[in-house]
Amino acid sequence: MSVRHVHFAHDVSAIPATPSPTYSSSSLPSSYGPMTPPQQYPAYLPFGSPAPSVAMHPALTYGPGRVPGFYFDVSLAPENIRPAPDSAVSGQAATYPPTASIVLTHERLPWDIIISPAQGNEVTVGSLLRGIYTALRAPVTSADYDALPSRSAQTEVNNAFARRCQHFAGAPTYSVERNKGLKRVDFLGALVVFSGLVQSQRRPNCWEILLSPAPPQRS
Repeated sequence: MSVRHVHFAHDVSAIPATPSPTYSSSSLPSSYGPMTPPQQYPAYLPFGSPAPSVAMHPALTYGPGRVPGFYFDVSLAPENIRPAPDSAVSGQAATYPPTASIVLTHERLPWDIIISPAQGNEVTVGSLLRGIYTALRAPVTSADYDALPSRSAQTEVNNAFARRCQHFAGAPTYSVERNKGLKRVDFLGALVVFSGLVQSQRRPNCWEILLSPAPPQRS
């Protein structure tokens, strides 16, 4: 059996080879109209009143029966999003009211994803999507790997690493990508397709990123 190796700094672990990942595009439209501001807040709030809520841009929001108007595999750079989001939408504020920082979480990640503006004072739709990819490209240490809850969880991460590297099979960048070792995105396993964001019910001022598996590769 052929093997590939996962690297954690100076550590090496052998894992079995796995099939290449899949990639597809969505035919849904990528354009969204301007955000509709939520109901205006009163000019004065008495002590003890909750902070005003934040609305996420509809291009990024998850809802029952609703899917994003684009296909975003978070293991691949945003340039691979299909169809590419309209530039006008990408430049719109990701939230209303606009904010300079957005915290995202996922149950499989022991780290928060902190999104900051690429430029200017507010997080935009485009900077949020790129921020997700950038944060998930951070390297994983052997301590992170050893902290996984089970051997099966480690196997799933190993398989995700192999699939991600296999995407570059036959390209000069294959060995470069493999030698960079595990990334945080590998902790997501097969869940790599962006499905939208929902407000966290467990943590205030935080959003949960919802992900789904990539569709099966067509033969």
